[in-house]
Amino acid sequence: MEFDEEKSKDVKVDRKNRNDSSKTPKNTEDKKDVLKNLAEKEPAPPVKREPLSLEELLEKKKQMEEVNSKPKFLTKAEREAEALQRRKEEVERKQKELKDLEKQRNKFLSDARKSDRDRRDRAPKEKRKWGRRLHERKFIFDWEPTDDTSNDYNDLYKERHEVQFLGRGSIAGMDVNQQKKQKSEFYQKLLEQRRSEAEKEQEKH
Repeated sequence: MEFDEEKSKDVKVDRKNRNDSSKTPKNTEDKKDVLKNLAEKEPAPPVKREPLSLEELLEKKKQMEEVNSKPKFLTKAEREAEALQRRKEEVERKQKELKDLEKQRNKFLSDARKSDRDRRDRAPKEKRKWGRRLHERKFIFDWEPTDDTSNDYNDLYKERHEVQFLGRGSIAGMDVNQQKKQKSEFYQKLLEQRRSEAEKEQEKH
């Protein structure tokens, strides 16, 4: 019995030592993992950025100028795309110019119509003269005496002068007796103007 009890104790101690030995490396590995995770989570120290020096800026500018100065060889597709883009921009520019010209033209016409309307509104309104209507479909060849404005500008038109013929001359298409009467009155008036005062006194006596 004593041997069995000692054997059982040795077995328990052996199991305990075995468990302790198996736990130790596991705990060590866990600690390493934790430390590794903490190290990864820690932020990296910020990198201090310094501004570019004047020499670096000049060098960079020089490199860009060299790149731009070198001829750039384009493929056929790229050349066609650029040509289409330039054509599109040209069409858009011309359309914009046409729209601007159309707007200016419409504005000018609108202002002109408004100016004419204002001028008509300010001008005194006169009553329209309606001519005589003998018949709606018949054209009227004569005019009113008030329509003749030549008398206002030239004194020559104020006195009417008839054509006079000496001897037996007369105007065709007019009454002969009326012409003779007018001629006799004309000659009588002409003789009256030419006679002197002495001749007039002698005729009275």
